[in-house]
Amino acid sequence: MTRNPVTTTSSLTSAQIAALPTSVIAALSTANFQTLTTAQLIGLSSAQVAVLSSADIAVLTATTLPGLSTAAIAGLGSLNLPGLSTAAAAAFTSSQLAALTLVSVANLSSAQVAALSTAAVLGASVQLGALSAAQLRGLGSAQLAALSTAEVGAFSSSQLGGFGSAQVAALSSADIAALGATTLPGLSTAAIAGLGSADIIALTSTNIGSLTTSQFAALTTAAIIGLTTDEAAALGTAQLLALTTKQFIALTSTTVGALTSAQLQGLGSIEITAFTSVQIGALTTTQMSYFTASETTFFTNSQIQIMTSDQVNALFFR
Repeated sequence: MTRNPVTTTSSLTSAQIAALPTSVIAALSTANFQTLTTAQLIGLSSAQVAVLSSADIAVLTATTLPGLSTAAIAGLGSLNLPGLSTAAAAAFTSSQLAALTLVSVANLSSAQVAALSTAAVLGASVQLGALSAAQLRGLGSAQLAALSTAEVGAFSSSQLGGFGSAQVAALSSADIAALGATTLPGLSTAAIAGLGSADIIALTSTNIGSLTTSQFAALTTAAIIGLTTDEAAALGTAQLLALTTKQFIALTSTTVGALTSAQLQGLGSIEITAFTSVQIGALTTTQMSYFTASETTFFTNSQIQIMTSDQVNALFFR
């Protein structure tokens, strides 16, 4: 008499499931595997999970996936993990996600990554570190906001290359401050636009100095307003020259008052003619004396007229 394999499998206990050789597990039909309950799935080992097909994994649901033990989760790999639905991926617990091998993590799609719960992401810092830039594009604002500062600080330069402006905006100022001078240059110019004034204030002068000219030019005027005096003094001439007129006039009087001789002597006609009355008022007589003879010719009559007598003397008669 031929027995119904679905009925036979559905009647097995978790202990009996655990005792099945991998050859039997691999021979199960997807329909047969789908009949297994959460209680039965608990019995699966990593070796048994490893022989399941992508179609088998595809029938796991948000209800049944939590039935897999952390040991069994380690069996998910390149051959079957792609079959996991986003609904099931959303059901990953923090311990389950942390149990995935780094090789397995590399096989998660950006859609699967996007489906991960904030609770799951929080417990898997090692796995997060294995995600590629393309995979990280799947992380949403809620997931990023839930990350610890240490987790954000552990991202590599290449990983940051996958971030968009909305993702950067979702990070806290403390998170931004945790990014190092070697990793910040990994942010694209589009992502840099997500930085706000509070983020800029949180950065160190070394971090600010590490920004490329294209990155610095991508900062919003709101972000530029956040530059501290130490950060301003750390700017390279090339960074200042990369600013548009709109960005340059966004420099606060405090920032302008912190510019060094090297920075001021590196300015061109576009920057000098952009100086506002407030910015000119912030320049000390010492700073005025730093401008080269050729630079003095760039100041407009209206700019000269709002200077104090001491500023004029320092600028033209030193």
